[in-house]
Amino acid sequence: MSTVIGAPDRYIQGRGEMSRLYEHTSRLGNTFLVVAEELTMASMHGRIEQAFDGTGAVLIYEEFSGTCSAPEIDRLATVADLSSCDAVMSVGGGRATNAARAVAALHGLPLIVVPTTAATGAPCSSVAVVTDEDGVFEELRIYPVHPAVVIVDSEVIARASLRTLVAGIGNTVGTWLGARAHRQSGVDNLLGGKVTLASYALATLGYETVLRDGLRAVVASQSGVVTHAFEEVLEASIYCSGVAFENCGPAAAHSVGNALTVLPEARQHSYGELAAFGSIVQLMLENVPREEMDDVMNLFLSTGLPLTLADLGLGDAPRSALEDVADVACGPRNYMSAMPFEVSPADVLGALLAADATGHLYEEDEEHGEHEEEEDD
Repeated sequence: MSTVIGAPDRYIQGRGEMSRLYEHTSRLGNTFLVVAEELTMASMHGRIEQAFDGTGAVLIYEEFSGTCSAPEIDRLATVADLSSCDAVMSVGGGRATNAARAVAALHGLPLIVVPTTAATGAPCSSVAVVTDEDGVFEELRIYPVHPAVVIVDSEVIARASLRTLVAGIGNTVGTWLGARAHRQSGVDNLLGGKVTLASYALATLGYETVLRDGLRAVVASQSGVVTHAFEEVLEASIYCSGVAFENCGPAAAHSVGNALTVLPEARQHSYGELAAFGSIVQLMLENVPREEMDDVMNLFLSTGLPLTLADLGLGDAPRSALEDVADVACGPRNYMSAMPFEVSPADVLGALLAADATGHLYEEDEEHGEHEEEEDD
């Protein structure tokens, strides 16, 4: 039985790290292909230029379409080929990172990741989530190399959308649940080996950190400031979750999250938000103790993560649509087989409906508590 673990060569996090981009990347070459979505490119261009000013480095900018599909990967790969770049630099969110990762791997180039949100663990991974051009999940592509360097500027992320930070918290919970399922079932991780002590410890640490400091990080983000709790949640969501995801492996939470993308309404939500609701579904499948359910549901309530189908725009979804989600979640492109017990589409459908009903109960309890406080006042 082999264990295996993979991680980025170097992970750097702190205030103002974007100003030191050249310092962190000069060992990788002198010509960089910078991949980012249009809005990210516009907002980060000046910072990138300033970081490389006077160094003699060549920066080639290419806008990413926003969807990590096979045609978009092929297009960017052609740009990389024509640019004769020494390294690929991704600036932005998980989708841009996934596309840049694929391009770098196809050309055997080092990958530099500069995340501008904490929405996923994609920056530290060797895995690319590939969708069709409409955003429907198709596959996970696993590449033989990890990023050469991940550079996290906490001040940049503190000014990002609060929703992205919250999505990262949800994704971290889903990663922990996947790690636990893999450890219990003994199913191989995404790299083809068994779960290591180190990767399981990272999954656990990430989960415990967002439980403890998730709300504090949200409060800091609302004010656009960097605090100790904010820094720790960034590390939990980007590094701990990113390394643990592929080295432990996804299970029901991410399978349901992926499957929800077959419904157009759900595709308006981020990967982390969908994985968060998938986490509730997994807890239903596992029939966990009330204490654990309270921990997760109260975290989601306090940070604004989805607890119900209505929160995902699916409050009026017909049963047939949810049956489709359940079928896809148990299909060959997903990871339901990593669960330590057999799970059928009927089981997933029941858990989806139970998760929705449970979410409504927690929301009602919170509203009732607020009303009681008002009356006391």
